[in-house]
Amino acid sequence: MKLKFFLFIFALLLVTTAYGEQTFLLLRHAEKMTALKDPPLTERGHRRAACMAEWLAAQPFANDIKHIYSSNYRRTLETAAPLALRLGISIRLYDARKLGDLALKISAGKNSLVVVGHSNTTPGLAGYLSGQEIKQMEETDYNSFWQVNAAGAEKLDQRLIVCK
Repeated sequence: MKLKFFLFIFALLLVTTAYGEQTFLLLRHAEKMTALKDPPLTERGHRRAACMAEWLAAQPFANDIKHIYSSNYRRTLETAAPLALRLGISIRLYDARKLGDLALKISAGKNSLVVVGHSNTTPGLAGYLSGQEIKQMEETDYNSFWQVNAAGAEKLDQRLIVCK
């Protein structure tokens, strides 16, 4: 019985350690133009996307980022593009209506990654990945993003990020 218990603890530590090496950054797209069906980013949105790319590329885990996911909308693709260019990574598309599938896919991997989504999908994905209850975002909130790792989901604020 003790041997089974120790094997269980050992296996749990291995899984936790492997997952602990992953960092998921979940971003909402930057500011978008309004009154369009598939709106592009505003000038301010482009500046925010460039700033996030600069900040993310300087993080210690930036070299561990192997994938960038985006929904197939101009505003998310334009938000993801500066980081993809900076890191030399192509953008992978995901279906924003199938967050559970995306959560299973990315949590089964071993790499850190970035997912760019929407105000109505980003908190949900953080919840799927962390097992936590995550409060929905306001439509006007472009500052919040989540960092998810073995410790759970942490809501961060882009206003604390300083860019050149």
